Amino acid sequence: MLRKNRPSFSIGEEPLGKFRAHDIELYLDVERPYPPMLRRPPYLASLETRKEIEKHINKLLEIDVMRKIGHNEIVEITTPVLINWHNGKSSLCGNIRVLNKYTKADRYPITRIPHALDKLAKAKYITKMDCMKGFHLNGVKPNSMKVLRIISHMGIYEYTRMPFGIKNSPAHFQRMMDTIFQEILGGWMVLYIDDIIIYSETWKTMCKIDRRKNFIFSEWEPGNGTPVSGDAESEGTETPILGISSSELHNEFLNAVMKKYAKHKQWGILFQLLQQKYRSPELELQLAEALLREYNDNKYFLIDGLL
Repeated sequence: MLRKNRPSFSIGEEPLGKFRAHDIELYLDVERPYPPMLRRPPYLASLETRKEIEKHINKLLEIDVMRKIGHNEIVEITTPVLINWHNGKSSLCGNIRVLNKYTKADRYPITRIPHALDKLAKAKYITKMDCMKGFHLNGVKPNSMKVLRIISHMGIYEYTRMPFGIKNSPAHFQRMMDTIFQEILGGWMVLYIDDIIIYSETWKTMCKIDRRKNFIFSEWEPGNGTPVSGDAESEGTETPILGISSSELHNEFLNAVMKKYAKHKQWGILFQLLQQKYRSPELELQLAEALLREYNDNKYFLIDGLL
């Protein structure tokens, strides 16, 4: 399934996708002239911090998340940035508390964790997909870009994609996801901001849901204006099923057959038939289901039965 829907996923340094028609727009509850706290100078930074700021800003420029402000552009709002360190890794952070204070709130409801857990309480099979660089997949409306300007020793830069930490980012993203998937929201899907969770109590039902996942992936095609990026943990042909992949199960199954029947006169023909039959995409899910249920407890009995 993942191979079939390959365009929906980002691998390595592929271009960052972008949603169309879902750009964020910010409204401030103050008028010009803006208060001094919204027009702040850059922070003093050590040499190490300056190097990290340069690294992160250059990366954001490379993936088209921000642009540099020209010398003839009027700048009225600037947010200073700093570097946050966690577990030896650095991240670029803007001190946007003041900006959030003056931003009118978006009251759209976000999925409540207790409600999501209630739905997942009886689930035995769960697929989770996560949008890579989630908020950066949204654009910013031109009249709101002037609000999202950061300042550092490198100059002034403007976000062209929705940054992390903005007051209304979670609500905006939740509304967008609910809108995109409104046709299939029901008893087998949970949307929490940039996370998609698909669940089922039985493996058979999950297999039926798998067929409907094609609709989900179709919503992430470049032609539909949705992002070509995402990370997935699923039960597909090459991905984990309860911690084991179907490919691993195939290999273990064939290795067990080889150990038991390697001396058989017609072993070569048997092995070839097994490879052809149980490597076919049509039977992958049936084999995986049977192996998950019976393989560990009745390994050699299962092999004898199949042969």
